[in-house]
Amino acid sequence: MHEPVDMYKHLKGYKTLASEFCQTQQLLRINLQIGSFQYAVRRRGITQLRDTSSMRLIPTRYTHKVSVLVNTVPHLSSIDWYTYLARPRLPGPSTHALNSIADRSIFITGAGGSIGSLLSLRIARLKPRRLTLLDISEQALYRLRISLEAENLTDQVTLLLGSVADHLLLREAFSCSSPDILFHAAAHKHLPLIEEYALAAIANNTLATNMLLCAAAEYKISRTILLSTDKAVSPTSILGATKSVAEMDTLCHRGIVVRLVNVLGTEGSVVPAFLKQIENHQPITITDPKATRYFLTSEEAVDLLLTASIESAPATTLVPAIRSPQSILDMAHFLLTQLASPCASTIRYVGLGVGEKRHENLWSEDEEVLAESLHGSLQVVARQRPIYALDRINTMLEPLRIAVASRNLPEAMDHMQSLVPGYTPSETILRQIRIHAGVAS
Repeated sequence: MHEPVDMYKHLKGYKTLASEFCQTQQLLRINLQIGSFQYAVRRRGITQLRDTSSMRLIPTRYTHKVSVLVNTVPHLSSIDWYTYLARPRLPGPSTHALNSIADRSIFITGAGGSIGSLLSLRIARLKPRRLTLLDISEQALYRLRISLEAENLTDQVTLLLGSVADHLLLREAFSCSSPDILFHAAAHKHLPLIEEYALAAIANNTLATNMLLCAAAEYKISRTILLSTDKAVSPTSILGATKSVAEMDTLCHRGIVVRLVNVLGTEGSVVPAFLKQIENHQPITITDPKATRYFLTSEEAVDLLLTASIESAPATTLVPAIRSPQSILDMAHFLLTQLASPCASTIRYVGLGVGEKRHENLWSEDEEVLAESLHGSLQVVARQRPIYALDRINTMLEPLRIAVASRNLPEAMDHMQSLVPGYTPSETILRQIRIHAGVAS
């Protein structure tokens, strides 16, 4: 049981009508008598409570009183993830790598996303010669700008609102910023959603990546780093398939592929979903009791990208130096323990979703990793897929580009399957192909 909040201390004399702990929702409900107090005074009192309690306030106004719900579910940053991961944090980038970043002009696509924004802030703190941040989301770019301004990190930083599929924008941006290092984080990543929008996934994850790589080659950007995913290994989803082709294309352009895994706490990941379910006293939904995933913390993901950008050889695929995956079911129990919830939440198994696997892998059966790691945090994948000449890879992608431009899903998927041997489209995509052909599902 939580101790009652001393409302007289926090609100300087506001009369407390009632205070009760809501065990079922991990919330502290405080009813305040506000009577004829002016609005500004009421707001000042609520602000004091927020600032002194490190809890999120949700005010609900009534004519003569306000009910404030104080959320006691901890913030993601307060959770000790390494206890769950049962391993120490992976080694960070070397001093050499960090000093090298400071001397360069850096360009980041998808800069407003979960990983992109963390990478942008980390690099901005290193005071690079120039930092250019591109994102297609106005809101994401605005939030990033606010974060940069809060730390006085806007010197030598340029924010660009636009798409990696805009060839003229890329040429203009590269001409102005002359990047030395390009991080490509922009992608459609929400697996269940983009199964319904395969053409959009191909256009953004595969074809726009090719356009970016060609522009980077034209402007002689020395190092390009693709943020890929373990879902590109023996893919069962359009996300994995499009990233697999992007990996091949990046290697053909002498770029560096970093296969990230599930990053704890990022937007769209399992952790925020679990926390919301626990907060709302809903069943925790898990696909399969035996499902496992590889996990990184957000700090580790940024560390790996910085290390790869400086320490890796060109045309290399890198994976995190992680020994074993973690149980999703264990994560649910871990979060319940972290919350010290007095109410036992139930767990509901919902089955694997479209394109999902029970287990992910860091490399395929046709690949292997070298025994020696890169700076103790990354492993180098050997026996990679063939690296083609640039004119050949561009020729291979041209029929796919035509199919996507003409909105021809059946042809686009035929080309994807030829580019990614072993990939079979999901039933969601096959149903759309049948509709396209005029055949009833």
